Formats: sequence, structure tokens, C-alpha cells
Amino acid sequence: MPQWGAGNSRAIEARMRKKMEKDRKQKELEEKRLDEYWKDDDKKAQAKIQRKKATNTKITQAQILQRLIEEKKKEMKDEKKKTENTNVHEMELEDNINHIIRDEMNNYDECINATGIDNIINSLGNVSFEKTKKVKAAYKKYEEENLPLVKEEYKNLKLSQYKQILWKKFKKSADNPMNQKD
Repeated sequence: MPQWGAGNSRAIEARMRKKMEKDRKQKELEEKRLDEYWKDDDKKAQAKIQRKKATNTKITQAQILQRLIEEKKKEMKDEKKKTENTNVHEMELEDNINHIIRDEMNNYDECINATGIDNIINSLGNVSFEKTKKVKAAYKKYEEENLPLVKEEYKNLKLSQYKQILWKKFKKSADNPMNQKD
């Protein structure tokens, strides 16, 4: 608790701020008055100052060289920025290998168009699921055999990239049951 008669501390601070602001404004007005009083209004003196400014526009060799050096530095910085931006390798986003394999497997399945339970059961009896199972098994065998070879050929890739390369080769391979003639 503040002492008796000390007053509100916030109110005291506010009064102090107002007083300081008032003093600052008064000081600025005094400075303006003094500047006006000592201002030189002589037209001949003003003209003389303007002539001196106009004749001082010559550029020395040192100033020219300094400007050239600054321009070269700016050009070099711009070139560095351009080369930094162009060094980034943009790779194409490749599809997920698992999705590709699933889609390929789905493409190998035979399409069934039937309505009614009896027609569906009859048409399912004719479908051979063995082909898709053979493809999956053949791919796993192909992958086990050729993964070390692909890893030697292409170094520093991710496993999914190795599998993608293997799948592309498998689609063309003679080991693929879909490429074998019945």
C-alpha cells in the first residue's frame, strides 16, 4: 500500500509525461525562432553558394574507378545468386511403386460383366486367378535375383527407386508370365 498522501502512482506518471511533452514542444519552438533569427536572407550570398555547388560536379578518375568497382561487385553478386538458383536439380515426381504394381496387377485381371448372382457365379468360375498369382510370384523371384545387380548398376538410390527400375525391367522380361505365350 502506498503511504498516506502519496497519491496515485499512475496519475503522477501521466502528469510527468505531459509536463515533459510540453517542455519538449516549447524547446522546439525556441529552436525554430532562433533559426529564423539567424537565417541569412542575403540573395547574393545564396547565389554564391549555388554557384559553388554547380561547379563542384566534376568527377575524378578515382571516383570513376570506385563506381566501376561497385558495379562489378553487384554484377558478381547477381551472377552468384543466379547460379545458386540454377544448381538445384529438379527431379520429376515419380509415381509410388506400390500403386504402379497394384494398377498393373489389376490390368492383368480379366474383366467380368454380369448381372444377377447366378450370372456372376458362373462367370467367376471361368476366370483364372492363377495368372495374377503367377505374376506376383514371378516378380518376387525376379526381384530377389536382380535386386543386387540393380544396386551395383545404380548406386545411391532409395529402395523404392530400385524397385521401380526392377518393375520396368520385369514388364519387358521373359520371366513375366504375361509376356509368355500360352
